[in-house]
Amino acid sequence: MSYSEIHQDKSLNESLKICVGSGGESPFKCTDGSLGFAQIDAGDSEVSDGVCMPSPCALGCSFDRKLLYKVGRAVGSMAADEGFNALISPDVGVVRSPLYGGLSDRFGEDPYLCGALGVEWVKGAQSAGVAAVLSNFAGGTQSNGKFTCDNVIDRRALNEIYLRPFEMTIKMAKPRAVYCGLNKINGLYNGENPVLLTEILRRKWKFEGAVLADMRLLDPYEAMASGVDMSYPRGDAYIRRQIKNAVERGDFPLHYPEKCADRVRELTGFLNEDGDETLLRDECRAISREAAERSAVLLKNHRHTLPLPLSSSIALIGRQAKFPRIQRGGVNALRIDGVENMLNVFDENQIRYKYCEGFDEHSKTNETLLSEAVKCASKSEFAVVFVGFDDDYDNNSEDRFTNRLPKAQTKLINAVARANPNTVVVVNGSALPKMNWIGRVQSVLYMPLGGSEVCAALFNLLFGYSNPCGRLSVSYSLNEADMPCGDTFGRYQSVSEHRESIYVGYRYFNKANIYAAFPFGYGLSYTEFQYSKMRASRCSDGWKITLEVKNVGKRDGAEVVQIYVEAPKTDKFRPVRELKQFDKVYLAKGEKRIVTIILSDDAFSRYNPETGDFVTVSGRYRVCAAASSSDIRTEVWISLSGQSAPAYDIPNWYIRPAGRPNESDFRQLFGEDLNYLSLHNAEKYSVSCTLSQLSTIGIFKFAVKCIREIADWIIKPPSRRVPEYAERLDFILNMPVDRLCGVCRGFYPMRLTRLAIKIANRRGGKL
Repeated sequence: MSYSEIHQDKSLNESLKICVGSGGESPFKCTDGSLGFAQIDAGDSEVSDGVCMPSPCALGCSFDRKLLYKVGRAVGSMAADEGFNALISPDVGVVRSPLYGGLSDRFGEDPYLCGALGVEWVKGAQSAGVAAVLSNFAGGTQSNGKFTCDNVIDRRALNEIYLRPFEMTIKMAKPRAVYCGLNKINGLYNGENPVLLTEILRRKWKFEGAVLADMRLLDPYEAMASGVDMSYPRGDAYIRRQIKNAVERGDFPLHYPEKCADRVRELTGFLNEDGDETLLRDECRAISREAAERSAVLLKNHRHTLPLPLSSSIALIGRQAKFPRIQRGGVNALRIDGVENMLNVFDENQIRYKYCEGFDEHSKTNETLLSEAVKCASKSEFAVVFVGFDDDYDNNSEDRFTNRLPKAQTKLINAVARANPNTVVVVNGSALPKMNWIGRVQSVLYMPLGGSEVCAALFNLLFGYSNPCGRLSVSYSLNEADMPCGDTFGRYQSVSEHRESIYVGYRYFNKANIYAAFPFGYGLSYTEFQYSKMRASRCSDGWKITLEVKNVGKRDGAEVVQIYVEAPKTDKFRPVRELKQFDKVYLAKGEKRIVTIILSDDAFSRYNPETGDFVTVSGRYRVCAAASSSDIRTEVWISLSGQSAPAYDIPNWYIRPAGRPNESDFRQLFGEDLNYLSLHNAEKYSVSCTLSQLSTIGIFKFAVKCIREIADWIIKPPSRRVPEYAERLDFILNMPVDRLCGVCRGFYPMRLTRLAIKIANRRGGKL
């Protein structure tokens, strides 16, 4: 071997050691940051000395930028104190459906809201000296088939809806790294997509940080060639050997690994820099409580039942009063001891109450417990019923097919409401359930997964020490079938057709003129607000919008001023209105204030798929100040010059949506041959199938049985319904078999698998 060859081999080994890892300790010490931090490793024991923050689904309901900065800084502080220097968070992907299993990990359905909150979270976390790793780029939209699903999205929806929040966060907050999602977009895995990672992320958005992906689940040299710099979790000899073989064959240039190693060095250089002074644990708990209070959404308050009098007798009913849900279930759930429940909080504040469970564990009906709850409610002045989904139904391992509450909980609400006319329902969970019982109760308070301080926050809200000021970040229809993706969402693990295009959430309800039970941005307060004197004027940054907001009620409170933009009527393929700015204003009773909001020129633009650019259509734009996406309070008109509306042929459904778009409309809009549709009815087996899909074949059925038994032996779950068990098993059983080789470090028998699949295809699936 010549000197140059030795030098080249040494350089390649060093680069691969940095990018893929050598099995030793890495300077990149990373943890999940979506919920906070709780575990401290101390030898063989684990000490819980952390704070669980409200989940992103709750923080999205806050509509509060300043709060998100605080939460980010608190999470960053806790991670830094425990020796971590990077946080894989936030996930600013858009929620396409309230049935989405991963809803708890995202801020909401609107791209501007997700981007604006993501910007503040990243700034706050990085102020504590840790690197924020923007996760799940560019956003899968369903949990079922998260490793296999091909998200087929037209170019306009991809750029306006699904990429927009990532673009905002990257350009305005400059996260140090980006983590690729596990899904596909239009046929390519995110981590193997050069258009996504190189053309858009690096060249168009000017991103200078590192790109991370789990190379075990990808073709390693294909991922690195597409723009992935580093494998996380750290790789092993199998991955390094694949890349090295590709270089030696001449399929992969040597300078690719070297460039990736340089970017990883820059990232690790930042990790050694000091940030601002970190926050103490008590400060983090105070922030968690504040975040839970500001994220609560008051959905109904008939006859001003809330807040409750301190001197009243109260029946606390429902298991969640004693066992509160502070986070979603699953592998990344934080383990925190000593979380206060509502009984503890009521005892501390000397409130008269009686507690009844109302139903058994896992929401099973128990007639004895139900009778006790009804009797307790009839003898109390107020009844507060706690309901919500269980961990085994509300977790990110799978999507839901309905948001209907368990029958035991619905039966409990109806029975208690008949026994006590002053019934209040507290809904605790990542998503709102269907509420066919809402007309029978006086008040409904939605407490999303509110973290370890949720019960203290809820006490303050119930008794008026705090005023609810949250707003829904996801629209909820009367029926899941009303949604344009209602009949297909989560049904297929191979392909997810985004036929509704840009009409996600409230954009569809408004355009199709469908009544939403609870629209995006909706939320009540213990006080009332009045809007007036709206003005618009040109400024250097875009358009300056001013309006007067007055608290006309009897309590101090906060109002979320939402600014929506309506495009000219000549632009027919466009939502009725879109959120483009918001501000949370705190006002004392009787106080009025001039609110100033800047709308950038981007707020009036839309994507033109023919040119690949954002353009402004000339005409008159209606700028609305609203309390929700369907509650316009005041308005102003702005005339803009620009281009004519793009003249490409638009299918009629996208101009006047009604029902669901059909296949021919989507084919025409997408503009390319959609051969993927044949995957729905694919008869042949392939290495792109998962073990679950292959389990009808004898040898794979035996393999699945062995895997389940091994999982039972290793995890030892008390029940197979435990979310952590289901999530870990899902990782193996629902991953394409051609990706299992990387996870198993090359020991997975791919040759035997290909042979078995080949024989099974010849024999019609029999083996």
